[in-house]
Amino acid sequence: MQGETTDPLHRFFGTAVALVVAENGVWEQADRFPLGDVSGVDAVWHRLDRAGEDVAIEVGFDTDAFVGLRLRPAERSRAKELVTTLLTQPAGVPRTVGGIMSMVDRLAARRFAHVKADHAELGVLDRWQSLGHITFDLPLVDVNPLRLDPAGFDLHDAPAPIMLEIVFGPRADGWIAARVSTQRGPHMHKFDALRFRAFAEAVCMSLPMPHPGECAPRDSHGGK
Repeated sequence: MQGETTDPLHRFFGTAVALVVAENGVWEQADRFPLGDVSGVDAVWHRLDRAGEDVAIEVGFDTDAFVGLRLRPAERSRAKELVTTLLTQPAGVPRTVGGIMSMVDRLAARRFAHVKADHAELGVLDRWQSLGHITFDLPLVDVNPLRLDPAGFDLHDAPAPIMLEIVFGPRADGWIAARVSTQRGPHMHKFDALRFRAFAEAVCMSLPMPHPGECAPRDSHGGK
């Protein structure tokens, strides 16, 4: 990843603010801890120790964006160092998307460095299972979600921010996501085609894609 000021992804993520833990993909029932909340360390460790096969953590940002990783049972002991570092926030701990991705690779398990993005998903924040999501192949060339008919949520009137998630590796063990919608009112969020295209282009510039060459959508703002 590039530095804090030159990384094209930075403007979509902002500053990391929280650590979130969920089991079996049920983010609606996730536990959330502010970064710097030392009292949360033991609670997260306990959650990881007693979790079943499918447990994941995400680092949430002040823009609704997030960086996530699924932890296999053999990886959880090592991941405690990542949890402790995030929640105790010693001096110099990064809060940028590039810094968090590097920390994940260094302190928990390799999820991003030298790992190609595998596919993309479009869904509603913290409602990936309950409302469903759309899966896209990469690269995102000529993708127009408005021409699709997603089950479970309305791109013109979603109850929470609509997120574009980039999933890494064939086992989908790492992911990053950013908001691609605008808020029209309480619990009213509308898909923003220009933001979708801009984030897709930033992903194309910043991350290794499954296929080399142009990977950003050329037109994502047409009607259904």
